Amino acid sequence: MNKHTYIESFNRSLRKECLGWSKYKPNQISELEKELTEYLWYYHNKRPHMSLGMKTPNQFLKDLVPDI
Repeated sequence: MNKHTYIESFNRSLRKECLGWSKYKPNQISELEKELTEYLWYYHNKRPHMSLGMKTPNQFLKDLVPDI
């Protein structure tokens, strides 16, 4: 998967699973930051990825480099 494909896939997942397609107002920034932080933790630690053999990114990385 090239960089652009990965970014488009991540953006699609982020929009679909977290942000939706709404526009946010400046007074919503702190709430948005909290939601993004929680989603990124979920994305890397709990959400299995088909391209990684249904492993999470962190599990895939641990299996690839066990000492990290």
